[in-house]
Amino acid sequence: MDEWGDDGTLSREDRRYQAELRAEAQKREKSEALARIDRLPFTLREASRSVDELLTRLLARHDRADLSLNAVHALVLSRHPMPIVSMARRLRISPQATSRAVAELERRELVEKRPSPRDSRALLVSRTAEGEALMHEVREDLVVTVCIMADALSEDRLGELADELAELASVEVDNPRW
Repeated sequence: MDEWGDDGTLSREDRRYQAELRAEAQKREKSEALARIDRLPFTLREASRSVDELLTRLLARHDRADLSLNAVHALVLSRHPMPIVSMARRLRISPQATSRAVAELERRELVEKRPSPRDSRALLVSRTAEGEALMHEVREDLVVTVCIMADALSEDRLGELADELAELASVEVDNPRW
């Protein structure tokens, strides 16, 4: 209980006690924040795995469960024509692994490669009509699934989360400051 002095101020002992309580609360908050940061890589990995599992299930509904995850991700990225090297950079996998994923999609007639109008040495990967149709169907299922998952979050919070994750994903790991 606070003991007020005759002049209406807290006693020195009570001020010291309140300062200690504030310091302990700040230390606890800092410790909790550090624990969340420590868990961040694991949490992001688990979230990524959950999304991959979700995509795999959605593709299974459309008889495409046999696609590798790299191929699925390449199909998502091939919305607009993109060189394999750029796709590899976005996927953060080697150009060779990206080429294998694209070849897998080509065999299934989901993407096609065309010469780049700007650089005759480069080939651009883009979806075929069948690839577009598959992505349209999967996207509809994905929207329903995300809406169900989003019930736990407000629409604003879900939008903020998407923006924050996009910002985090754009961070270059080979940043010279590290």
